[in-house]
Amino acid sequence: MANLFHNPHAFAPMFDTYVRLTGTRVAGASTRAIDGTFKACVLDNGYADPIGDTATASNVRTVLCYIPRRGPESWRDDTPPKRGDMLRPVGGGNFKVTSVDATDESMFTLEARET
Repeated sequence: MANLFHNPHAFAPMFDTYVRLTGTRVAGASTRAIDGTFKACVLDNGYADPIGDTATASNVRTVLCYIPRRGPESWRDDTPPKRGDMLRPVGGGNFKVTSVDATDESMFTLEARET
Protein backbone atom coordinates (compact mmCIF):
# COMPACT_ATOMS: atom_id res chain seq x y z
CA MET A 1 0.00 0.00 0.00
CA ALA A 2 1.29 3.47 -0.88
CA ASN A 3 2.22 5.83 1.95
CA LEU A 4 -0.44 8.55 2.01
CA PHE A 5 1.94 10.98 3.73
CA HIS A 6 4.76 10.72 1.17
CA ASN A 7 4.23 13.56 -1.29
CA PRO A 8 7.51 14.83 -2.82
CA HIS A 9 5.61 17.22 -5.09
CA ALA A 10 4.57 19.24 -2.03
CA PHE A 11 8.23 20.26 -1.49
CA ALA A 12 9.07 20.96 -5.16
CA PRO A 13 8.60 24.77 -4.84
CA MET A 14 11.34 24.84 -2.17
CA PHE A 15 13.93 23.57 -4.67
CA ASP A 16 14.32 26.97 -6.29
CA THR A 17 18.10 27.53 -6.13
CA TYR A 18 20.80 26.20 -8.41
CA VAL A 19 24.06 25.16 -6.77
CA ARG A 20 27.36 24.17 -8.32
CA LEU A 21 29.17 21.37 -6.52
CA THR A 22 32.82 20.64 -7.29
CA GLY A 23 35.26 18.14 -5.86
CA THR A 24 37.51 15.20 -6.65
CA ARG A 25 37.04 11.46 -6.37
CA VAL A 26 39.82 8.89 -6.11
CA ALA A 27 39.26 5.59 -7.90
CA GLY A 28 42.27 3.34 -7.51
CA ALA A 29 45.32 5.15 -8.88
CA SER A 30 43.33 7.76 -10.80
CA THR A 31 41.58 10.96 -9.72
CA ARG A 32 38.58 12.49 -11.44
CA ALA A 33 36.83 15.80 -11.01
CA ILE A 34 33.20 16.25 -10.02
CA ASP A 35 31.60 19.43 -11.36
CA GLY A 36 27.87 19.76 -11.69
CA THR A 37 25.00 22.18 -11.26
CA PHE A 38 21.91 20.95 -9.46
CA LYS A 39 18.52 22.31 -8.45
CA ALA A 40 18.51 22.45 -4.66
CA CYS A 41 16.82 23.74 -1.55
CA VAL A 42 19.28 26.00 0.29
CA LEU A 43 18.44 27.21 3.78
CA ASP A 44 20.48 29.86 5.59
CA ASN A 45 21.60 28.27 8.84
CA GLY A 46 22.87 31.49 10.42
CA TYR A 47 26.37 32.05 11.72
CA ALA A 48 28.74 29.21 12.60
CA ASP A 49 29.63 28.49 16.21
CA PRO A 50 32.68 30.43 17.38
CA ILE A 51 35.94 28.50 17.39
CA GLY A 52 38.07 28.71 20.51
CA ASP A 53 37.43 29.34 24.18
CA THR A 54 37.78 33.12 24.03
CA ALA A 55 35.66 33.75 20.93
CA THR A 56 32.17 35.12 21.49
CA ALA A 57 30.87 35.48 17.94
CA SER A 58 31.50 34.33 14.41
CA ASN A 59 31.07 36.07 11.06
CA VAL A 60 31.12 32.83 9.05
CA ARG A 61 27.76 31.78 7.54
CA THR A 62 26.52 28.21 7.32
CA VAL A 63 23.89 26.71 5.03
CA LEU A 64 21.83 23.55 4.87
CA CYS A 65 21.41 22.25 1.32
CA TYR A 66 19.12 19.50 0.03
CA ILE A 67 19.98 17.97 -3.36
CA PRO A 68 17.53 15.52 -4.97
CA ARG A 69 18.87 12.09 -5.88
CA ARG A 70 16.39 11.43 -8.70
CA GLY A 71 14.66 13.35 -11.43
CA PRO A 72 15.71 16.17 -13.72
CA GLU A 73 18.49 18.44 -12.45
CA SER A 74 19.33 16.01 -9.64
CA TRP A 75 22.56 14.36 -8.46
CA ARG A 76 23.90 12.30 -11.38
CA ASP A 77 27.20 10.86 -10.20
CA ASP A 78 27.71 7.31 -8.92
CA THR A 79 29.52 8.58 -5.82
CA PRO A 80 27.63 10.73 -3.30
CA PRO A 81 28.67 14.24 -2.29
CA LYS A 82 31.37 14.18 0.37
CA ARG A 83 32.98 16.29 3.03
CA GLY A 84 35.40 18.80 1.53
CA ASP A 85 33.47 19.36 -1.71
CA MET A 86 32.86 23.00 -2.64
CA LEU A 87 29.30 24.30 -2.87
CA ARG A 88 28.52 27.52 -4.73
CA PRO A 89 24.91 28.74 -4.85
CA VAL A 90 24.23 30.65 -8.07
CA GLY A 91 23.16 33.68 -6.00
CA GLY A 92 26.67 33.94 -4.56
CA GLY A 93 28.93 32.61 -1.85
CA ASN A 94 31.49 29.85 -1.52
CA PHE A 95 30.92 27.08 0.98
CA LYS A 96 32.86 23.95 1.94
CA VAL A 97 30.77 20.87 2.70
CA THR A 98 31.22 19.85 6.34
CA SER A 99 28.81 16.93 6.48
CA VAL A 100 26.68 14.82 4.16
CA ASP A 101 23.68 12.71 5.08
CA ALA A 102 21.69 10.48 2.76
CA THR A 103 18.41 11.68 4.32
CA ASP A 104 16.39 9.08 2.48
CA GLU A 105 16.28 7.61 -1.00
CA SER A 106 15.06 10.92 -2.45
CA MET A 107 17.76 13.47 -1.40
CA PHE A 108 21.14 14.25 0.12
CA THR A 109 21.42 16.69 3.03
CA LEU A 110 24.61 18.79 3.04
CA GLU A 111 25.82 21.13 5.73
CA ALA A 112 28.35 23.68 4.50
CA ARG A 113 30.48 26.46 5.99
CA GLU A 114 31.42 29.69 4.22
CA THR A 115 35.02 29.93 3.04
